[in-house]
Amino acid sequence: MHVHENVKNSVVEFIRAYLEDKHFVEPEFFVGYKRIDIAFRNLRFLGEVEPNEVKKETEGIAQLEGHAKLVLDTTGYEEVYGAVFWATNDKGDKWGAEVYRFSGQNGEVKKELLGTGRETLKEVVLSVSRERIPLTTLS
Repeated sequence: MHVHENVKNSVVEFIRAYLEDKHFVEPEFFVGYKRIDIAFRNLRFLGEVEPNEVKKETEGIAQLEGHAKLVLDTTGYEEVYGAVFWATNDKGDKWGAEVYRFSGQNGEVKKELLGTGRETLKEVVLSVSRERIPLTTLS
């Protein structure tokens, strides 16, 4: 199995362990032509998975910001949470996480690093709003 898929599968299982609505964690979600690697609670949480730390820095964070902007612009949410995940070994069975809050302000997206690691991820996963919007809002 590919490193990217190993990280994604492990992260999805980690997140599902803390949610009652486990089956709503999407291992892939498309908004138009954009593919979001991990999403749950009606796109209130977004995840971008990369195979290594270099890709996290060169591509992952920018992709996550782009996804957050798209979701904020199209849903009317005031904020969304997101994380970049990357493999910390060559098999992808160990991974790191940087967790962010994104908020829309005057057409711009403000990014705030909430922390790194699994404990921060767990805290954010448990705090993500359950308020629902119809996903047809995104078409």
